[in-house]
This record gives sequence, structure tokens and C-alpha cells, in this order.
Amino acid sequence: MPPSPLLTIVGLRKLVLYAATAAGLMLGLVVMGSLFEVRGAPCVAAAITTAFMVRTTVALTMRNADRVSVQAARVMGWAALMGVLNAPACFLAAGIVDHPSIELLPMTLMAGVFGLPWGLSLGLLFGMVLALLVFAVEHAQHHATPTALDRGVMLVGVWLAVLSVVVLAMRWVAAEEPIGRLLFGGHSSRNMLPAAVVLAASAGVLLIALGAWRQFARRRWVQRVASGQVPGWQLVDATPDDIDDEMLPSLDTCPSGFAQLLLHQEVAGNGAYRRTQTERRIALVPSWWSDSPW
Repeated sequence: MPPSPLLTIVGLRKLVLYAATAAGLMLGLVVMGSLFEVRGAPCVAAAITTAFMVRTTVALTMRNADRVSVQAARVMGWAALMGVLNAPACFLAAGIVDHPSIELLPMTLMAGVFGLPWGLSLGLLFGMVLALLVFAVEHAQHHATPTALDRGVMLVGVWLAVLSVVVLAMRWVAAEEPIGRLLFGGHSSRNMLPAAVVLAASAGVLLIALGAWRQFARRRWVQRVASGQVPGWQLVDATPDDIDDEMLPSLDTCPSGFAQLLLHQEVAGNGAYRRTQTERRIALVPSWWSDSPW
């Protein structure tokens, strides 16, 4: 059988939620640590709150499958709302960790009022970034092929790696210190963001590599089938009926007139009802895969 995708569409949605959570954690650390100069446990509590808000934004956006334009509008709307709510929520979380008291309640309301412009601006800005992440899921779900799923994993990896570099650059500019000291020196609480960024960037690069390798392995396997190196498997030209068959899966998007059919040949047995060789249609394959230099 051709190599299966790394993740199903359900698994890809979970991966997107994990990536959004990591991004929210990094965003919370850089905003609270650089803009508001919050340190230690209160900074971590506020960052975790931000990560929860970002994850909730993406989860609410992906509840229903719609067109990309609808999804983009939905993620912007939820991001704006969560951004407004995030300011008082972060203040409350940081206050509870630092010095819990009943006075936090009215101060939290004040933080929500004065932090409204900041929360709304950051929410809309990060909403545009999250729209790219949601697009990876919708693209994979729309095409519904193993290759599209692997490309979705790669898109999530690229998104996470690039965002990690951007967040680290923001922290570096705000810190005004050498990048080596930012990464490996200073107080442990200040190094929490660089450590999170390095882990997120490494995870992004790993996702890119795994997605690319799985696509390579799939196309290489098809090329071996085309050259007759895989017993029991064969590639033939697809007929119009094969291309129009909605029940027949595809390994990748196949434009009309550029598709081949992957067949699995079952060897005839010795029984009374197994004296002829049978063939099963497995999937459509782009015709250029068999000619690929891969």
C-alpha cells in the first residue's frame, strides 16, 4: 500500500490546536515580559491565560467547515473578542499568583477598560496570523487527499517555525542585548521565552521534515510501481468514469486528463472460486508522479 498520511484530518485539527497554544504561550511571554515588564510566576500565569485564549479562538473557528473567506472572517471576529477579554483575564491571573486579594476584582475591571485598545489591536493582529493556520486545515479538508494532509502538516510547521523566529526577534529588539546572552544568559525567568521559542521552532522544523519525507516516500513508491518493482501493483491510464467516480480516492489532486489508476492485483488461488486473477481499484494518481525524478 502507498504510505499513509502522517495525520488524519482529526489529527491535523489537534495539531493546529497545539500549535496555536504554543504560539499563544510565546506571545504572552513576549508581551508581558517586554511591554509590561512582568517577571516570574505572574508572567507565566498571564502567558498561560493568553495561550488558552488563542487556543479557544482557533477551536471556535474550526467548529464548522466553511469557505476560506468565511473562516477568515470568523477567526478575525473571535480573535478580536478574545483579545478584549484577554487583558483583564491576564491581569487577574497574574494578580492571583502574585498577591491574591478581593481588591483584584475592581482592578481587573479597570484593567479591562484601559486595556481595551491594546487587547483589540493585538487580537486583530494575531487574528490575521491565526487565519493562515486555519487555512492549513481547510485546504487539507477541501482536497481530502493524503498529500494534502501532509502539506497541511508542513504548513503548520512553517507557520510555527516562522512565528517562533519573529517572536524571538521581537524579544531581542526589546531587550537590546546580544542574542547569545538572550538565549543562554540572564535570569531563568527571562530565559523562559527563548527556551519556548527554540522548542517551538524545532517542532516546526520537524513537522516540515516529516511532511516532506512522507510525500517523498509516497511518490517514490508510485514510481517503483510504475517501473514494475512492486509485485501485485500496477498503474494504468484512468478512464473518464474513474475520474468522475466520487467514491474512488486520490493520492493528490488530479486534473482531468492527467490521472492514472492504481490497481492492486490479487493472485489467483487454487480453490474453485479463485481461479482467475482479480483487480481492485485503489486510488487515482497524478500522471506526472510516475515520470518524477524522485
